[in-house]
Amino acid sequence: MHDGGHVPIFVDKQKRRITRRGTWTRTLRLLGLLILAGFSIGRAQDRHFPPDAVVNVTLPPYHVRPGNDVDNTAEIQRAITENVGTGRILYFPAGTYAISDTLMAKGPDDLWKAQLTLQGESREKVIPKIRGLFHTL
Repeated sequence: MHDGGHVPIFVDKQKRRITRRGTWTRTLRLLGLLILAGFSIGRAQDRHFPPDAVVNVTLPPYHVRPGNDVDNTAEIQRAITENVGTGRILYFPAGTYAISDTLMAKGPDDLWKAQLTLQGESREKVIPKIRGLFHTL
């Protein structure tokens, strides 16, 4: 029995630790939640989207090639122009993408549009390299 708001403490002499009644239940529940949360966080890269929702720009028809010496401006602009206004995601796998000019969110009709997301694999692995941004005098 316990009085007031105090939880009785028991000494487990075999394992040399102090436990409280109800602590194990709460601990197991918390552990279960953490395992589930860890599982879903650890598996975030395994998310699947409908085939028409995500466009990998390195695949046909765009063939964007990551690499410091490859200018991808035209291919990326084409991917933007053809997908802006659709709600799709333009996906950029790990790499450095050289861009030498302004990219515009205009559709084939030359009107400004929204509803397009540019998504890289991660901040650390996808690097946009803007050429010509700084001029040497």
